Amino acid sequence: MDVSVDGPKQIHNLQRNSKRSWDVAIEGIKQARRVLTHDGKVTSLMTLTSLNCGYVSETAEELFNQDVDEWHLTTLSVRNGIEKLKASLKQVETALCQITKISKTHKNIFLRIYNLEDMRSLISIFGKKAFSTLLKNAKVTQNALVLDIGFPLFFYPASIAPGETLVIDADGWWRLPYCIKYALKELELGCDLNGQSISVYNVTKISEQTRVDEMFKQVVSNWRKYCGEKQLFQEQELFQNLI
Repeated sequence: MDVSVDGPKQIHNLQRNSKRSWDVAIEGIKQARRVLTHDGKVTSLMTLTSLNCGYVSETAEELFNQDVDEWHLTTLSVRNGIEKLKASLKQVETALCQITKISKTHKNIFLRIYNLEDMRSLISIFGKKAFSTLLKNAKVTQNALVLDIGFPLFFYPASIAPGETLVIDADGWWRLPYCIKYALKELELGCDLNGQSISVYNVTKISEQTRVDEMFKQVVSNWRKYCGEKQLFQEQELFQNLI
């Protein structure tokens, strides 16, 4: 079970624009621990933003006091209306310093990156030569590169994996969306907030007879057709300059 916590109480509530969000999240972690099976895990995700990058250590203390098994961090996928939450290069560097310090005492910490813009930021922070060495020593999994930066950094190439999750639960309009950057209302309407068509992100209506494994193949096929090839060329260009 995974429960997102985006900072200590004041920061989390500010980022979520809610006075109760943090309390609900912490209670969710406690409840998850109560009902978890013997082989289950309680994890927590923190999305790094301009609001919380300076509070990584404080957030870690809160979460590990709640006995989470793993802590995952990721960067913000920017969309219209939340640009001000995008962390600056200096803020990301501050967060990385705190994560590195925490990882010396807590081993189950992971950073997950899903776009080239954030990889470019990391290259700037580490320096091209140092990052090149990290890249050459990276492990390759089915859908990620894993770099050891003092703790595991997972990079998911967009040419392979559509969005943050490979399969997203069916939404209230009985479609199977597969791009997490769009809200369910946008997926229902078939266009984003700017009126741009996003109908390709909805595959089909689902029913009790729907086979998710077959649907997933169609999802990935559509992704490669509309976005994958372009992303692949961009990834090749970035990494060829490092190796």
